[in-house]
Amino acid sequence: MNTSNLSEAREKEIRIQRYVESLEQVIQKNYKYLRSMTEDFQEKCRLATSTTAAPPRLFIEIADIYREIRTRLKETQAVQELLKTRYPLYARNEPRPR
Repeated sequence: MNTSNLSEAREKEIRIQRYVESLEQVIQKNYKYLRSMTEDFQEKCRLATSTTAAPPRLFIEIADIYREIRTRLKETQAVQELLKTRYPLYARNEPRPR
């Protein structure tokens, strides 16, 4: 193997590592977002169930937050599946929340 091929292989490996890191950042971003949205969702649900005169807008907000949470969870699961199946050598086994 000549030097050019080694250099190209190393560059390819670096690109893959950067791509995997960017995918892991998506997971971290979603984790942080979900953490904050879950707290908001729980608070709105408590408010909706604790009062009989809850404004109708509150129930719309709860549904919107729920849909957004589901969307982010699906995105995170898809990224994790991609990391596990396509890049198992580069990805961490257990991405740590930051």
